[in-house]
Amino acid sequence: MVKSMHITNSDSQDSGICKACLKDKQIQASILKTSTIQNPSILHRVYSDLVGPIEPQGRGGERYFMTFFDGHSHYLKVVLLKSKNRTEEQLKSLIEHAKVETGCCVNFFRSDGGGEYSSDSLKKYFKLYGIHHELTNPDTPQENGSAEWVNCTILDMAHSMTKELELPESFWSHTVNYTTYILNRVPTCAIEKDITPYQAYTGNKSSVAHLQVFGCTVHALISKSKRSKFGSKSLQCTYLGYSPRKKAYIVMNHLSKN
Repeated sequence: MVKSMHITNSDSQDSGICKACLKDKQIQASILKTSTIQNPSILHRVYSDLVGPIEPQGRGGERYFMTFFDGHSHYLKVVLLKSKNRTEEQLKSLIEHAKVETGCCVNFFRSDGGGEYSSDSLKKYFKLYGIHHELTNPDTPQENGSAEWVNCTILDMAHSMTKELELPESFWSHTVNYTTYILNRVPTCAIEKDITPYQAYTGNKSSVAHLQVFGCTVHALISKSKRSKFGSKSLQCTYLGYSPRKKAYIVMNHLSKN
């Protein structure tokens, strides 16, 4: 192919390392798209991530939300936060609450190396309860792929619902909560059995009789003590989801936007 080059019959190649090439051409090794990690039981491994800051802030002043995702059942919990400072407190609460709900303990906890997950007090808490804390390497969110997938799914669904209803962006906190509620009650191909994450986590089937279309028009009854004899008996409102602490719906008044 060229002139003035001596060709030998040797198949050996120079094994020397070119330092200049390493310095200027080195690339990151490919990260596997599939995982061989097994999660044989509920809470065997939990994935978590903090999303934010989000602007504008939510209706209650929230700027972040933290996910708590069980690798076995794919059951998801989300906590809205006004600041990062409450991450540790809420995380401990989620772990304790999950133990009461299921009778199982968190074995492995995977997160990134952010400061909200690496405080000395949290390290002591994990050590006290025998929880193995798995940290991802810097700039490799793929190593916490389950949490990243959950984040994208929540944000995409919440964004679509907000835009479809032409709601103010500050209502993102309601759409995030409602998205989480729905994801736990619909089937997923990640679970081999024909059950929902809710059933896989709790052992019970979830009723869907109360489900409503997010953003639909509803009429809320005005109690007798808050209306006159000839006043209207209901307010036209927009449906925004379910109360986490009582058997009630969350609605927005069309007139006051509250």
